[in-house]
Amino acid sequence: MALQARAQDGITLFLGIPFLLWSFLIARRGSLKGRFLLLGFLGYLLYTYTTYSFGAMYNGLFLVYVALMSTCFFAFILTFLSLWEEDIQSRLDTKFPEKFVGGILIVTAVAASMMWLKRICIPLINQEVPGELEHYTTMVIQALDLAILLPTGILAGILLMKKNKFGYLLAPVMVIKQMVLVIVIIAMFINQAVNGLSTDGSELVVFLVIAVILSRCLYLFLKNIKE
Repeated sequence: MALQARAQDGITLFLGIPFLLWSFLIARRGSLKGRFLLLGFLGYLLYTYTTYSFGAMYNGLFLVYVALMSTCFFAFILTFLSLWEEDIQSRLDTKFPEKFVGGILIVTAVAASMMWLKRICIPLINQEVPGELEHYTTMVIQALDLAILLPTGILAGILLMKKNKFGYLLAPVMVIKQMVLVIVIIAMFINQAVNGLSTDGSELVVFLVIAVILSRCLYLFLKNIKE
């Protein structure tokens, strides 16, 4: 867990925070792209510090994690409400591929769900303790993913394919958040390998492919926004 947390902290520090500040600055200038990027990075940070608040072992930074979780939550809500007032569909080029981006969101969410369910259900059937449980009393990250994050990705994909207003608002946020999370997972794989821990190379390849595809989805979205 410590190696994974270090990798995630590194990505947050050198990628998440700079992009958050950059998106905040361009959002302040009235940029719609900036507000979407800001919302996406706030979503990533909200997820990160929620898992730290509920999943990390108690330490001297506990109240810092709670404060960051609270700050990200309210900033996310306020930014979301500001975008809700926009007619997003009219600000997108007619060439924007809703079905492609929506399909990618659904496929990636379903694939991640199957990966977690495999790791949970097999130990349940065998009446064993899951390896991912480690020192915890329950599986916090898996619960958050299966209950909230992944269903939201599927819902966003379906609504976007139907050209629903909520889908246009939710989909880019999920693309950004999932893309950053995938980059974090790749960094965790690399950090574990560098420190001599065994990793599944096939899973790393899958996450690399997903990162490229999600980057393409984000590019298509930003390219087709009319400022």
